[in-house]
Amino acid sequence: MIRIRLQSALVGSILVVAAGMVGSGCDWVHFAFMNSIPFKGDPSKNPVVRVYLAIDGLSVYSVRDAMARGAFQTPEWHLSTSIAPFPVTSDANWTRILRAPAIDGHELEYYDPISDQIRNKGILGLARHVLPVPSESLDLGSPYFKAFDYRADGYLHGFAAYSDAHLSIAASLDNLFYTLDGRAETASVFTAYLLEVDVLGHLHTRSGVADALMNLSRRIERFMQRHPERQFHFTLLSDHGMDFMPAPQSNLVVIGDELPKVGVTPVQSLAGRDPRQGPYAVPVPHTRVSYVSLHTDSSLVPEVAGRVSRLKSVDLTVGRLPSPPSDPGVARPLEWYGIWAEGQLALYYGFDAQRDEYYLPAGQNYERLNVAAALAPVSGFRVISDDELFAAVRRGRYPDLFYRIRSGLNPVGVRFPADVLVSFREHYVSRGFSLPGG
Repeated sequence: MIRIRLQSALVGSILVVAAGMVGSGCDWVHFAFMNSIPFKGDPSKNPVVRVYLAIDGLSVYSVRDAMARGAFQTPEWHLSTSIAPFPVTSDANWTRILRAPAIDGHELEYYDPISDQIRNKGILGLARHVLPVPSESLDLGSPYFKAFDYRADGYLHGFAAYSDAHLSIAASLDNLFYTLDGRAETASVFTAYLLEVDVLGHLHTRSGVADALMNLSRRIERFMQRHPERQFHFTLLSDHGMDFMPAPQSNLVVIGDELPKVGVTPVQSLAGRDPRQGPYAVPVPHTRVSYVSLHTDSSLVPEVAGRVSRLKSVDLTVGRLPSPPSDPGVARPLEWYGIWAEGQLALYYGFDAQRDEYYLPAGQNYERLNVAAALAPVSGFRVISDDELFAAVRRGRYPDLFYRIRSGLNPVGVRFPADVLVSFREHYVSRGFSLPGG
Protein backbone atom coordinates (compact mmCIF):
# COMPACT_ATOMS: atom_id res chain seq x y z
CA MET A 1 0.00 0.00 0.00
CA ILE A 2 1.22 3.50 -0.79
CA ARG A 3 1.12 5.67 2.30
CA ILE A 4 1.14 9.40 1.79
CA ARG A 5 1.21 12.26 4.28
CA LEU A 6 0.45 15.90 3.55
CA GLN A 7 1.71 18.69 5.77
CA SER A 8 1.04 22.41 5.62
CA ALA A 9 1.66 25.48 7.74
CA LEU A 10 -0.88 27.59 9.60
CA VAL A 11 0.23 31.18 9.52
CA GLY A 12 2.35 33.82 7.87
CA SER A 13 3.16 35.40 4.57
CA ILE A 14 6.02 36.84 2.56
CA LEU A 15 5.88 38.78 -0.68
CA VAL A 16 8.74 39.36 -3.08
CA VAL A 17 8.96 41.11 -6.42
CA ALA A 18 11.13 39.84 -9.24
CA ALA A 19 14.29 40.98 -10.93
CA GLY A 20 16.50 38.77 -13.04
CA MET A 21 20.11 38.52 -14.07
CA VAL A 22 21.54 36.35 -16.81
CA GLY A 23 24.46 34.07 -16.05
CA SER A 24 26.40 31.39 -17.80
CA GLY A 25 27.90 28.04 -16.94
CA CYS A 26 27.62 24.35 -17.61
CA ASP A 27 25.91 22.87 -14.55
CA TRP A 28 22.44 22.87 -16.08
CA VAL A 29 23.74 21.33 -19.31
CA HIS A 30 25.42 18.58 -17.28
CA PHE A 31 22.24 18.12 -15.22
CA ALA A 32 20.10 17.73 -18.35
CA PHE A 33 22.59 15.34 -19.93
CA MET A 34 22.89 13.07 -16.89
CA ASN A 35 19.14 12.92 -16.43
CA SER A 36 18.57 12.02 -20.08
CA ILE A 37 20.57 8.79 -19.91
CA PRO A 38 18.09 5.87 -19.76
CA PHE A 39 18.75 3.57 -16.82
CA LYS A 40 16.78 0.81 -15.13
CA GLY A 41 17.41 -0.18 -11.56
CA ASP A 42 16.38 -3.26 -9.60
CA PRO A 43 13.12 -2.55 -7.67
CA SER A 44 14.06 -5.19 -5.10
CA LYS A 45 16.95 -2.98 -4.00
CA ASN A 46 14.78 0.09 -3.35
CA PRO A 47 11.18 -1.16 -3.22
CA VAL A 48 10.07 1.91 -1.23
CA VAL A 49 10.85 5.46 -2.33
CA ARG A 50 10.08 8.39 -0.05
CA VAL A 51 9.47 11.66 -1.86
CA TYR A 52 9.58 14.93 0.07
CA LEU A 53 8.15 17.93 -1.79
CA ALA A 54 9.02 21.22 -0.09
CA ILE A 55 6.33 23.61 -1.31
CA ASP A 56 6.98 27.24 -0.52
CA GLY A 57 3.97 29.09 0.89
CA LEU A 58 1.67 26.06 1.00
CA SER A 59 -1.33 27.14 3.06
CA VAL A 60 -3.61 24.79 4.95
CA TYR A 61 -6.48 26.84 3.53
CA SER A 62 -5.35 26.09 -0.02
CA VAL A 63 -4.94 22.40 0.72
CA ARG A 64 -8.47 22.23 2.12
CA ASP A 65 -9.78 24.12 -0.91
CA ALA A 66 -8.13 21.61 -3.22
CA MET A 67 -9.34 18.62 -1.20
CA ALA A 68 -12.90 19.96 -1.31
CA ARG A 69 -12.57 19.98 -5.10
CA GLY A 70 -11.36 16.39 -5.28
CA ALA A 71 -7.60 16.55 -4.80
CA PHE A 72 -5.69 14.18 -2.50
CA GLN A 73 -8.77 12.00 -2.05
CA THR A 74 -7.35 8.49 -1.78
CA PRO A 75 -7.32 7.03 1.74
CA GLU A 76 -3.53 7.26 1.92
CA TRP A 77 -3.60 11.06 2.09
CA HIS A 78 -3.53 12.62 5.57
CA LEU A 79 -3.55 16.34 6.39
CA SER A 80 -1.73 17.71 9.40
CA THR A 81 -0.96 21.30 10.30
CA SER A 82 2.32 22.80 11.47
CA ILE A 83 3.14 26.09 13.16
CA ALA A 84 5.59 28.26 11.26
CA PRO A 85 8.46 29.87 13.19
CA PHE A 86 8.37 33.62 13.85
CA PRO A 87 9.17 35.76 11.99
CA VAL A 88 7.45 33.89 9.20
CA THR A 89 9.91 34.12 6.36
CA SER A 90 11.03 31.54 3.83
CA ASP A 91 14.82 31.43 3.96
CA ALA A 92 15.04 31.35 7.74
CA ASN A 93 12.23 28.82 8.06
CA TRP A 94 13.58 26.39 5.45
CA THR A 95 16.95 26.67 7.15
CA ARG A 96 15.42 25.60 10.45
CA ILE A 97 13.22 22.87 8.96
CA LEU A 98 16.15 21.32 7.08
CA ARG A 99 18.71 22.04 9.81
CA ALA A 100 20.91 23.66 7.21
CA PRO A 101 23.85 25.96 8.03
CA ALA A 102 22.65 29.24 9.51
CA ILE A 103 21.99 32.19 7.23
CA ASP A 104 23.04 35.71 8.21
CA GLY A 105 19.68 37.35 8.89
CA HIS A 106 15.93 36.78 8.80
CA GLU A 107 15.98 38.01 5.19
CA LEU A 108 18.62 38.33 2.48
CA GLU A 109 18.82 42.01 3.45
CA TYR A 110 20.06 42.08 7.03
CA TYR A 111 21.98 44.13 9.58
CA ASP A 112 25.52 42.90 10.26
CA PRO A 113 26.62 43.98 13.76
CA ILE A 114 30.25 43.08 13.01
CA SER A 115 30.59 45.55 10.15
CA ASP A 116 27.80 47.74 11.59
CA GLN A 117 25.96 48.07 8.29
CA ILE A 118 23.01 46.70 6.37
CA ARG A 119 24.01 44.07 3.85
CA ASN A 120 22.32 43.27 0.51
CA LYS A 121 20.37 46.50 0.52
CA GLY A 122 17.62 47.29 -1.94
CA ILE A 123 17.76 45.79 -5.39
CA LEU A 124 20.78 43.61 -4.54
CA GLY A 125 18.85 41.78 -1.85
CA LEU A 126 15.89 41.43 -4.18
CA ALA A 127 18.03 40.17 -7.05
CA ARG A 128 19.47 37.38 -4.93
CA HIS A 129 15.99 35.86 -4.81
CA VAL A 130 16.10 35.25 -8.54
CA LEU A 131 19.79 35.18 -9.49
CA PRO A 132 20.72 32.25 -11.73
CA VAL A 133 23.07 29.56 -10.44
CA PRO A 134 25.73 29.22 -13.14
CA SER A 135 27.90 26.81 -11.10
CA GLU A 136 28.32 25.34 -7.63
CA SER A 137 31.11 27.81 -6.87
CA LEU A 138 28.92 30.81 -7.78
CA ASP A 139 25.73 29.76 -6.00
CA LEU A 140 24.51 32.84 -4.10
CA GLY A 141 21.41 31.11 -2.76
CA SER A 142 20.90 30.04 0.84
CA PRO A 143 22.67 26.84 1.95
CA TYR A 144 19.40 24.95 2.47
CA PHE A 145 18.90 24.70 -1.31
CA LYS A 146 21.65 22.09 -1.39
CA ALA A 147 19.29 19.72 0.45
CA PHE A 148 17.14 19.28 -2.67
CA ASP A 149 17.62 16.86 -5.53
CA TYR A 150 15.44 19.17 -7.63
CA ARG A 151 14.97 22.89 -6.99
CA ALA A 152 14.79 24.83 -10.26
CA ASP A 153 14.17 24.60 -13.97
CA GLY A 154 17.16 26.26 -15.60
CA TYR A 155 19.24 29.36 -14.98
CA LEU A 156 16.40 31.88 -14.86
CA HIS A 157 13.85 29.81 -12.98
CA GLY A 158 13.32 32.46 -10.28
CA PHE A 159 12.72 35.18 -12.84
CA ALA A 160 10.37 32.93 -14.80
CA ALA A 161 8.36 32.08 -11.69
CA TYR A 162 7.60 35.73 -10.97
CA SER A 163 7.05 36.59 -14.63
CA ASP A 164 4.44 33.87 -15.23
CA ALA A 165 3.88 31.55 -12.30
CA HIS A 166 1.28 29.43 -14.11
CA LEU A 167 3.62 28.67 -17.00
CA SER A 168 6.57 28.20 -14.68
CA ILE A 169 4.88 25.65 -12.42
CA ALA A 170 3.86 23.58 -15.44
CA ALA A 171 7.49 23.38 -16.54
CA SER A 172 8.66 22.75 -12.98
CA LEU A 173 6.32 19.80 -12.50
CA ASP A 174 7.38 18.33 -15.84
CA ASN A 175 11.03 18.52 -14.83
CA LEU A 176 10.42 17.42 -11.25
CA PHE A 177 8.66 14.20 -12.22
CA TYR A 178 11.10 13.59 -15.06
CA THR A 179 13.97 13.82 -12.57
CA LEU A 180 12.14 11.68 -10.01
CA ASP A 181 11.50 9.06 -12.68
CA GLY A 182 15.24 8.63 -13.14
CA ARG A 183 16.35 8.97 -9.52
CA ALA A 184 13.79 6.45 -8.28
CA GLU A 185 15.54 3.71 -10.23
CA THR A 186 18.31 3.68 -7.62
CA ALA A 187 17.46 6.10 -4.79
CA SER A 188 15.20 5.44 -1.79
CA VAL A 189 14.76 9.16 -0.95
CA PHE A 190 14.06 12.08 -3.27
CA THR A 191 13.70 15.73 -2.25
CA ALA A 192 12.40 18.64 -4.32
CA TYR A 193 11.54 22.31 -3.88
CA LEU A 194 8.67 24.18 -5.57
CA LEU A 195 8.65 27.99 -5.51
CA GLU A 196 5.61 28.74 -7.65
CA VAL A 197 2.83 28.03 -5.13
CA ASP A 198 4.18 30.88 -2.98
CA VAL A 199 4.23 33.22 -5.98
CA LEU A 200 0.70 32.25 -6.96
CA GLY A 201 -0.50 32.94 -3.43
CA HIS A 202 1.02 36.42 -3.31
CA LEU A 203 0.41 37.65 -6.83
CA HIS A 204 -2.70 35.77 -7.95
CA THR A 205 -5.79 34.28 -6.30
CA ARG A 206 -6.62 31.69 -3.70
CA SER A 207 -8.53 29.69 -6.31
CA GLY A 208 -5.45 29.75 -8.55
CA VAL A 209 -3.41 28.12 -5.82
CA ALA A 210 -6.07 25.42 -5.43
CA ASP A 211 -5.93 24.84 -9.19
CA ALA A 212 -2.18 24.28 -8.96
CA LEU A 213 -2.63 21.80 -6.11
CA MET A 214 -5.30 19.96 -8.09
CA ASN A 215 -2.82 19.57 -10.91
CA LEU A 216 -0.09 18.42 -8.52
CA SER A 217 -2.45 15.81 -7.07
CA ARG A 218 -3.24 14.47 -10.53
CA ARG A 219 0.44 14.37 -11.47
CA ILE A 220 1.31 12.39 -8.34
CA GLU A 221 -1.46 9.85 -8.96
CA ARG A 222 -0.47 9.39 -12.60
CA PHE A 223 3.17 8.99 -11.66
CA MET A 224 2.40 6.26 -9.14
CA GLN A 225 0.16 4.44 -11.60
CA ARG A 226 3.05 4.33 -14.07
CA HIS A 227 5.36 2.83 -11.42
CA PRO A 228 3.58 -0.09 -9.77
CA GLU A 229 6.93 -1.81 -9.27
CA ARG A 230 7.70 0.45 -6.27
CA GLN A 231 5.83 1.98 -3.34
CA PHE A 232 6.04 5.77 -3.31
CA HIS A 233 5.43 7.68 -0.06
CA PHE A 234 4.80 11.36 -0.83
CA THR A 235 5.14 14.00 1.91
CA LEU A 236 4.30 17.63 1.10
CA LEU A 237 5.71 20.12 3.61
CA SER A 238 5.77 23.88 3.82
CA ASP A 239 7.78 26.71 5.36
CA HIS A 240 4.78 28.97 5.99
CA GLY A 241 1.15 29.43 5.06
CA MET A 242 -0.81 32.17 3.34
CA ASP A 243 -3.64 34.30 4.74
CA PHE A 244 -4.75 35.76 1.36
CA MET A 245 -5.44 39.15 3.00
CA PRO A 246 -4.64 41.99 0.60
CA ALA A 247 -2.80 45.09 1.73
CA PRO A 248 -4.08 48.23 -0.01
CA GLN A 249 -1.56 50.79 -1.22
CA SER A 250 -2.34 53.02 1.75
CA ASN A 251 -1.29 50.23 4.13
CA LEU A 252 2.21 49.72 2.73
CA VAL A 253 4.35 50.78 5.67
CA VAL A 254 7.59 52.70 5.15
CA ILE A 255 9.11 51.87 8.52
CA GLY A 256 11.81 54.56 8.26
CA ASP A 257 9.08 57.20 7.99
CA GLU A 258 7.01 55.72 10.81
CA LEU A 259 9.66 55.48 13.52
CA PRO A 260 10.00 59.28 14.05
CA LYS A 261 6.24 59.50 14.65
CA VAL A 262 6.78 57.66 17.94
CA GLY A 263 10.08 59.30 18.84
CA VAL A 264 12.47 56.66 17.53
CA THR A 265 15.28 57.88 15.29
CA PRO A 266 15.97 55.63 12.27
CA VAL A 267 19.71 55.21 11.75
CA GLN A 268 21.94 53.24 9.38
CA SER A 269 24.52 52.17 12.00
CA LEU A 270 24.83 51.87 15.77
CA ALA A 271 28.47 52.81 16.30
CA GLY A 272 29.22 55.96 18.28
CA ARG A 273 25.66 56.50 19.50
CA ASP A 274 24.79 57.25 23.08
CA PRO A 275 21.61 55.47 24.29
CA ARG A 276 21.13 58.23 26.86
CA GLN A 277 20.45 60.70 24.05
CA GLY A 278 17.16 59.04 23.05
CA PRO A 279 15.89 55.89 21.35
CA TYR A 280 17.16 54.93 17.91
CA ALA A 281 17.10 51.80 15.75
CA VAL A 282 18.38 50.40 12.47
CA PRO A 283 15.33 49.25 10.47
CA VAL A 284 15.69 46.49 7.86
CA PRO A 285 12.88 47.16 5.37
CA HIS A 286 13.85 44.58 2.70
CA THR A 287 10.73 43.84 0.66
CA ARG A 288 7.01 43.32 1.26
CA VAL A 289 6.81 41.18 4.37
CA SER A 290 4.42 41.19 7.31
CA TYR A 291 7.06 42.09 9.89
CA VAL A 292 10.15 44.29 10.29
CA SER A 293 13.45 43.73 12.07
CA LEU A 294 14.90 46.51 14.22
CA HIS A 295 18.39 46.63 15.72
CA THR A 296 19.31 48.86 18.63
CA ASP A 297 21.31 49.01 21.85
CA SER A 298 20.21 46.27 24.27
CA SER A 299 19.36 48.86 26.92
CA LEU A 300 16.93 50.55 24.50
CA VAL A 301 14.96 47.45 23.53
CA PRO A 302 12.05 48.07 25.98
CA GLU A 303 11.68 51.71 24.99
CA VAL A 304 12.00 51.12 21.24
CA ALA A 305 9.60 48.17 21.33
CA GLY A 306 7.09 50.05 23.47
CA ARG A 307 7.12 53.15 21.30
CA VAL A 308 6.86 51.27 17.99
CA SER A 309 3.92 49.23 19.29
CA ARG A 310 1.90 52.48 19.36
CA LEU A 311 1.88 52.72 15.56
CA LYS A 312 -1.57 52.03 14.10
CA SER A 313 -0.08 49.50 11.66
CA VAL A 314 1.52 47.43 14.42
CA ASP A 315 -0.11 44.54 16.24
CA LEU A 316 2.75 43.51 18.54
CA THR A 317 6.43 44.13 19.09
CA VAL A 318 8.73 41.70 20.88
CA GLY A 319 12.24 41.86 22.26
CA ARG A 320 14.57 40.54 24.94
CA LEU A 321 14.46 42.28 28.31
CA PRO A 322 17.73 43.34 29.97
CA SER A 323 16.17 42.45 33.34
CA PRO A 324 12.72 41.36 34.56
CA PRO A 325 10.25 43.92 35.93
CA SER A 326 9.95 41.75 39.06
CA ASP A 327 12.24 39.18 40.65
CA PRO A 328 11.07 35.56 40.42
CA GLY A 329 13.39 34.58 43.24
CA VAL A 330 15.47 32.13 41.21
CA ALA A 331 19.21 31.92 41.72
CA ARG A 332 19.84 30.63 38.19
CA PRO A 333 20.09 33.18 35.36
CA LEU A 334 16.95 33.24 33.20
CA GLU A 335 16.32 34.67 29.75
CA TRP A 336 13.61 37.36 29.74
CA TYR A 337 11.31 38.36 26.90
CA GLY A 338 8.73 41.11 26.50
CA ILE A 339 5.65 41.57 24.31
CA TRP A 340 4.34 45.10 23.76
CA ALA A 341 0.96 46.23 22.43
CA GLU A 342 -0.53 49.74 22.15
CA GLY A 343 2.51 51.22 23.87
CA GLN A 344 2.36 48.97 26.94
CA LEU A 345 4.23 45.89 28.08
CA ALA A 346 1.40 43.41 27.59
CA LEU A 347 3.33 40.42 28.90
CA TYR A 348 6.81 39.41 29.94
CA TYR A 349 8.12 35.97 30.78
CA GLY A 350 11.30 34.16 31.68
CA PHE A 351 12.89 31.03 30.30
CA ASP A 352 15.16 28.61 32.15
CA ALA A 353 17.35 27.05 29.45
CA GLN A 354 18.80 24.50 31.88
CA ARG A 355 15.41 23.03 32.74
CA ASP A 356 13.44 23.96 29.62
CA GLU A 357 10.86 25.79 31.75
CA TYR A 358 8.99 29.06 31.42
CA TYR A 359 8.19 31.54 34.19
CA LEU A 360 4.82 33.22 33.66
CA PRO A 361 4.05 36.20 35.90
CA ALA A 362 0.77 37.12 37.57
CA GLY A 363 -1.08 40.32 36.72
CA GLN A 364 -0.31 40.38 32.99
CA ASN A 365 -2.60 40.97 29.99
CA TYR A 366 -2.95 37.36 28.90
CA GLU A 367 -6.35 38.01 27.32
CA ARG A 368 -4.86 40.53 24.87
CA LEU A 369 -2.64 37.76 23.56
CA ASN A 370 -5.45 35.22 23.33
CA VAL A 371 -3.78 33.12 26.02
CA ALA A 372 -6.11 31.27 28.39
CA ALA A 373 -6.46 33.10 31.68
CA ALA A 374 -6.09 29.75 33.43
CA LEU A 375 -2.38 29.90 32.69
CA ALA A 376 -1.93 33.02 34.79
CA PRO A 377 -0.93 32.49 38.42
CA VAL A 378 -2.83 34.24 41.18
CA SER A 379 0.42 35.72 42.46
CA GLY A 380 4.11 35.46 41.76
CA PHE A 381 5.17 33.23 38.87
CA ARG A 382 3.90 30.01 37.41
CA VAL A 383 6.60 27.58 36.31
CA ILE A 384 5.58 25.45 33.33
CA SER A 385 7.49 23.08 31.04
CA ASP A 386 7.94 23.77 27.35
CA ASP A 387 5.76 20.78 26.41
CA GLU A 388 2.95 21.79 28.77
CA LEU A 389 3.00 25.37 27.53
CA PHE A 390 2.93 24.27 23.90
CA ALA A 391 -0.12 22.10 24.57
CA ALA A 392 -1.86 25.08 26.21
CA VAL A 393 -1.12 27.68 23.49
CA ARG A 394 -0.75 25.70 20.27
CA ARG A 395 -4.06 27.02 18.99
CA GLY A 396 -5.58 30.48 18.86
CA ARG A 397 -4.55 33.78 17.34
CA TYR A 398 -0.89 33.44 18.38
CA PRO A 399 -0.12 29.71 18.30
CA ASP A 400 2.93 28.58 20.30
CA LEU A 401 3.51 32.23 21.17
CA PHE A 402 6.19 31.86 23.85
CA TYR A 403 8.51 29.48 22.03
CA ARG A 404 8.19 31.26 18.68
CA ILE A 405 9.13 34.62 20.19
CA ARG A 406 12.02 33.14 22.15
CA SER A 407 13.48 31.28 19.18
CA GLY A 408 12.90 34.21 16.82
CA LEU A 409 15.01 36.52 18.99
CA ASN A 410 17.88 34.06 19.31
CA PRO A 411 20.44 32.84 16.73
CA VAL A 412 18.35 29.83 15.69
CA GLY A 413 18.89 29.38 11.97
CA VAL A 414 20.19 32.97 11.66
CA ARG A 415 23.47 34.44 12.83
CA PHE A 416 22.20 37.95 13.54
CA PRO A 417 18.59 37.96 14.83
CA ALA A 418 16.76 41.23 15.38
CA ASP A 419 16.76 43.05 18.72
CA VAL A 420 13.12 44.03 18.20
CA LEU A 421 10.67 42.25 15.90
CA VAL A 422 7.63 44.20 14.71
CA SER A 423 4.53 42.24 13.70
CA PHE A 424 2.03 44.20 11.61
CA ARG A 425 -1.74 44.07 11.87
CA GLU A 426 -3.75 42.27 9.22
CA HIS A 427 -3.85 44.10 5.86
CA TYR A 428 -0.57 45.94 6.64
CA VAL A 429 2.86 45.02 5.27
CA SER A 430 6.25 46.66 5.04
CA ARG A 431 6.59 48.36 1.68
CA GLY A 432 10.30 47.63 1.57
CA PHE A 433 12.51 49.42 -0.91
CA SER A 434 11.35 50.89 -4.21
CA LEU A 435 12.73 50.03 -7.60
CA PRO A 436 14.29 52.89 -9.57
CA GLY A 437 11.51 54.91 -11.13
CA GLY A 438 8.96 54.07 -8.44
